Amino acid sequence: MFEQASSDVTGGDSATEVIAVFDSGFGGLNILEALRDLLPFEHFIYLGDSKRSPYGDRDPSDVTQFSLEILRYLQANYRLKLVVVACNTASAIALETLKTESEVPIVGVIDAAVRAISRATQNSRVGVVGTVATIGSGVYQRRLAGQAVTAVACPGVVEYVEAGALDDPRLMELLQSLMGPIKEA
Repeated sequence: MFEQASSDVTGGDSATEVIAVFDSGFGGLNILEALRDLLPFEHFIYLGDSKRSPYGDRDPSDVTQFSLEILRYLQANYRLKLVVVACNTASAIALETLKTESEVPIVGVIDAAVRAISRATQNSRVGVVGTVATIGSGVYQRRLAGQAVTAVACPGVVEYVEAGALDDPRLMELLQSLMGPIKEA
């Protein structure tokens, strides 16, 4: 099964309804932090699947299976109020399947990203970078229809992000080598 990065329920007990946030690793902690700021009286649990991270280079059927396992674990062990799929790849690939398996609302991160992108663009030209699986799913390209979308898969980037190595010169070199299509768009 998966390995939890964190299972700390903030401010509650076993009878308390929680908002569960899960990701394939630690990247979703920024989403948890934003939710805590927006909803200070709610109780949260964060689950990072650090054993199988990253999801971005995995087969979509594996991503769906991993996400279902996490959902079932959360359903069996917590009184859920809402589940937030903080993983871009799981949101792109498994969200609709998860919704059919859940008795509580499930939200992903794609819709919020699309809203932010749509508000930010001034020329209807959008560059999207993501994991191989996220870009391969075509979710951003479909949801940003009507805009000129250049989508670039960035294998290897997640490992730097998960390791907190954002200042690593090798990451900058990797990003520069992958950004050609966006620069040309």
